[in-house]
Amino acid sequence: MKRDKTTDARAISHHYDVSNDFYALFLDPLMVYTCAYYRDPDGKLEQAQQDKLDHVCRKLDLRPGETLLDIGCGWGGLSMWAARHYGVRAQGVTLSRAQADGSLHRNFMGYTTHADTDLVGFGVSAISHIGDSFSQNPRDLPPWEAAIDAGKLPTWRGMLLVDDDVLRADLIQQLMCTGVIDVTQLEDRHGIDFGEYFSEEIPRLVPLIADDLVEVSPTAIRATSRGRLLLRIIAACFDRYLHEAPAEPARYSKAI
Repeated sequence: MKRDKTTDARAISHHYDVSNDFYALFLDPLMVYTCAYYRDPDGKLEQAQQDKLDHVCRKLDLRPGETLLDIGCGWGGLSMWAARHYGVRAQGVTLSRAQADGSLHRNFMGYTTHADTDLVGFGVSAISHIGDSFSQNPRDLPPWEAAIDAGKLPTWRGMLLVDDDVLRADLIQQLMCTGVIDVTQLEDRHGIDFGEYFSEEIPRLVPLIADDLVEVSPTAIRATSRGRLLLRIIAACFDRYLHEAPAEPARYSKAI
């Protein structure tokens, strides 16, 4: 097989620039795609991958305050484990062209290179995103089966995004995919004054600034190297629904 920069780049892109949906079919929740370390022959993959990450960190003799450079970090499993459990400052370097050139996109299923595409969910509890609308199928099997048997779309509930939803989705999309909120770009694209529009949200960043998770300037809000491991916490500052009084107890997953 011929080997040169062009063919190697094509091979890397083929494996790295596919949707997380594909890798989630067979990887563990941390999305670690190198060999696992089974202490127990009958153990689960999730535990084996955690044991492998911990084994690597102990072999490196990592100490709090040290810096870990993780080249070819993939989804950042080792970097996040080392930062969370060993107190290091981790910097991951990805081979993904989409992440490097800014074309990475994120939807509710995870990261992908296919931006602005409609998603149609078919199974029980599946969520569809078509245009500026979201819809969800029934969470229980009987009503889903009944709709299918009747030849109907098994849609249980849905919502149409308003301008504020679209703006906040754009902001959070930028942050989760690039680690930066481009204030000037958002102002131009949505016709707003950023400071005025997000006057309630910006003060929520103050403790994150103090913890060295984010840096704020007149033109950008940028996650630090430490903050990149906790982008969901930064994004939560701008999620209006998280800060409204809930009608029922929240059931969101935790960032940590």
